[in-house]
Amino acid sequence: DMMKNLILVFGFLFASSAIVTAQAECAAIEPPNGLNKLAAFSIFQSNFKNKDYPLALEYGRWILCTKPETIEGFPGFELSRQLDRFTTIYQEFAKEQTDPSIKATYLDSALMVFDIKLELYADDQEQVYKTHQQKGRFYLENNSIVADAVTKAYEEFQLMFDL
Repeated sequence: DMMKNLILVFGFLFASSAIVTAQAECAAIEPPNGLNKLAAFSIFQSNFKNKDYPLALEYGRWILCTKPETIEGFPGFELSRQLDRFTTIYQEFAKEQTDPSIKATYLDSALMVFDIKLELYADDQEQVYKTHQQKGRFYLENNSIVADAVTKAYEEFQLMFDL
């Protein structure tokens, strides 16, 4: 019984720290260092392509927080594609961690991005299908860390096929 209480306490602490982390991250409503949106997006994109994920996150966090539909001067901007990049960034951060709780926090951040995407594109069946597919794969790829990952993956694939 004592062990059960400890698990509950740690579970609560972990969940609340992930929520606080996500909220703290979205204080970034403007690009960093006084840059305009196009310049910051270009730096984000370049660093993402070069796999410099910490710098990509620094210059792209405002995109995750403000979710712009367009960026003036960049006609090919697709928010859904950028959100996919954030799930990749958080998964890559998780891979680098040895502490399971820090690894899990980064994976929770990736899951939050999937949920943001599902909410934003609820009316776009193609995006919803693709996101459930990506989220299902995410669970399978991280089944050693995420509790009940295989069941959760199955649920995502079922949601995908029910569309």
